[in-house]
Amino acid sequence: MKKNVKNPQAKNKWTKKDTIIMSILGAFIIGAGALTGIFIGNNVFDQGEVNYSDFDETKWEDNRAKFVERFNSTSTNDYTNIFKPNELVGIAYQKFSNYEKTFQATTGTVIAVGFEQSVASSGMKVGSNYFAESFSTGFINVGKRYYFDGDNSTSVYTGSNPQTNSASWSEDAKEVLDNEQMEKTWGKLVSRPSIYLLCSKTCLNTSTAKKNSDGTYTVEIDLDTTYSVSRYVRQMCSMSGLSKNPRFHSIHLNYTLSSELDLIQVNTKENYDVFKGFWINTSGDLTEKFVINGDNVIPAINENVSYN
Repeated sequence: MKKNVKNPQAKNKWTKKDTIIMSILGAFIIGAGALTGIFIGNNVFDQGEVNYSDFDETKWEDNRAKFVERFNSTSTNDYTNIFKPNELVGIAYQKFSNYEKTFQATTGTVIAVGFEQSVASSGMKVGSNYFAESFSTGFINVGKRYYFDGDNSTSVYTGSNPQTNSASWSEDAKEVLDNEQMEKTWGKLVSRPSIYLLCSKTCLNTSTAKKNSDGTYTVEIDLDTTYSVSRYVRQMCSMSGLSKNPRFHSIHLNYTLSSELDLIQVNTKENYDVFKGFWINTSGDLTEKFVINGDNVIPAINENVSYN
């Protein structure tokens, strides 16, 4: 049974600590599956106040499996001559999802109202089972863990005494959500490696791609600040009771892909405002690294994940 989420707009007095919690929530969330940017440019959409509850991301998403089919049948010494930036990244994410075992780890910082928080997260896949965890430490300390059984159930744990990338976990601090509840509350399933809607309709024309001298690729993605964050915004509003949608100013993703378009690393920078009686600006700078077919094993509840 899903637990009721406490409404922060109750009669309790709003404190500076509450303000900081709301401001850093976004980066804490993204860290659970890939994160944040600071590119200043013109958006292709009028952000306004979008009703994300009625927005169906599946109607916007690219057919990444088709991208991979084209990739597999392509012979070239430079994939940027064949594929657009969003297609290159789409191929990389589709290939990542197709592997039997994957691991991704994120570290970085988030700054809100003059306070700096450290953010760390990891996610892994082993067969049909998935795991993720997120930590935000500094002025406040928060830790979450997610175990997805590959079917229709995710166990969500809230850690006690959270540190930089560890916490104490207990079955007493656990709730079980079905897929619909996970999508509504956390914006995405643990099996989805990124919370952004990154597709041909949300990638700005300032996005670029180039092949490097070592054979790797650098793909710089600038996302529109309205629809690319649909899952992200639903998550923030659901978990913190925001009365207005967050206002994103910039989202910039700097990907490094292998010569065969596998994910190696992404640096994410984002800047956005959240509203709690007044608008609060927040910026994040995070780096996520990816490992394919490694020796990762989904940890037991009393085991820590290595970020080395």
